[in-house]
Amino acid sequence: MPAASAKHPQTPVDIGDPQSSPHLHPGVENHIKPGIGYARLLPALPASNPLWDPGKESDHMPEPQSQTKAIEKIWSLIKDIHVAMLTTIDPNGSLYSRPMATQQDHFTGELFFLTRAHSEKVDEIRDDSRVNLTYVDTHQSIFVSLSGTASLHRDQARIHELWHPNLKAWFPHGEDDPEITVLTVRVEEAEYWDAPSSAIVRNIRILERALRGGEGKVAEHARVPIVPKAS
Repeated sequence: MPAASAKHPQTPVDIGDPQSSPHLHPGVENHIKPGIGYARLLPALPASNPLWDPGKESDHMPEPQSQTKAIEKIWSLIKDIHVAMLTTIDPNGSLYSRPMATQQDHFTGELFFLTRAHSEKVDEIRDDSRVNLTYVDTHQSIFVSLSGTASLHRDQARIHELWHPNLKAWFPHGEDDPEITVLTVRVEEAEYWDAPSSAIVRNIRILERALRGGEGKVAEHARVPIVPKAS
């Protein structure tokens, strides 16, 4: 990395009215008063931290979490997202995704879904149990990817726990429908991005990061183990 010089000052300078710049991130300009330059939104950078260091990681990764805290964090992010995209692998190695309703009210490392015993995803899981679940809430800026292994069981107690009358649209014989199978995903690893829900705060962080040449945190991002892989 080149040494600092007079041509590359270590602190930002006032470069004008952000409302007049074509590079301002959409949504920011409506929340910044005219006459306030970009640099006035940010604290001065320390002398040891230049505006641009391409060698640094672009994502903010917090300290490793304990398994219990990781599980609690993931559940806090996904518990209000009622539909996940389940991705399976077909015999040719292609990836297929479909929406699945999340019915449970707690999470200890496994997620449970009700599905039809005779379906493509069931055949794919029997051939290759590796799966991925994706939860997204664009309004709250929450993005969660869960990877693990799936298994299939006819568990009547679990069916009763997850049952909702609306499911009769798929299982006309109710909880005793012979087509109902419990699809269990044992989550082995989770990755998440959790940004502030306030659009104003997000856009200010984006602007700050842009001015710092990729430095700064827009969202909390972490990859955490959930349960050990089955041996």
